[in-house]
Amino acid sequence: MLYAAPLILFDGPYMLLTALGVILFWRYRTLPAALVAIGFALVVMGQISGAFVNFEVAKIYNSGGDTANAIATYRGWFWTLTRYGDTVGLWLGSAGLFWQLLGAKAAASPNNRWRGP
Repeated sequence: MLYAAPLILFDGPYMLLTALGVILFWRYRTLPAALVAIGFALVVMGQISGAFVNFEVAKIYNSGGDTANAIATYRGWFWTLTRYGDTVGLWLGSAGLFWQLLGAKAAASPNNRWRGP
């Protein structure tokens, strides 16, 4: 129960950004919106799998197990994919948000003139 609080605290913003990407894609059906959704979904998967590995390593160390078991946990294509998925996902999601922002039409004032303060 205590472990869920940091997981939500650290992964919550990425989950919200993934939801934003899904909503953007649902509304506009553009490549930048898809990049936002896919990119931040990769980050969420990487963060959750990284937290799972840290939890498993902590269980091994607390139980007095051998450290070779902890090193073997990090092997395999899935952990490599999720480790690099964080970085690639952040770049994809950020580039998609920037691209979506550049492609968005600016809102005009009601009389099409901006009045300063």
